[in-house]
Amino acid sequence: MTNNQAEGSWSEIKAKIKTKWSKFSDQDLESFKGNLQLVKVRIQKVYGYTKDQVEREFNEFRDSIQKPASPTADSRPSSGLQSKSPFDKDDEQSNPASSADSGRTL
Repeated sequence: MTNNQAEGSWSEIKAKIKTKWSKFSDQDLESFKGNLQLVKVRIQKVYGYTKDQVEREFNEFRDSIQKPASPTADSRPSSGLQSKSPFDKDDEQSNPASSADSGRTL
């Protein structure tokens, strides 16, 4: 999630952070606005978690608040192909020969 996305729905995200980590003060919550990476630092300080615990909890939280790229993505009929995330590596672009050669037989 980019900082722009985070600011765009900040009140919703702030409420979810407060629900998940209720020990955070309002001042803590406001300090996270525009930089959700600060949440990790604060989790470790307030809750005393290890860095691994913090990473795991924060990543699960981040994944739970990310929205699909398109609101109609889930309503489209399935073409039998897996849809790609914008974070997935595009194999055809990274290896143009693989798609051009896929129809050839040796």
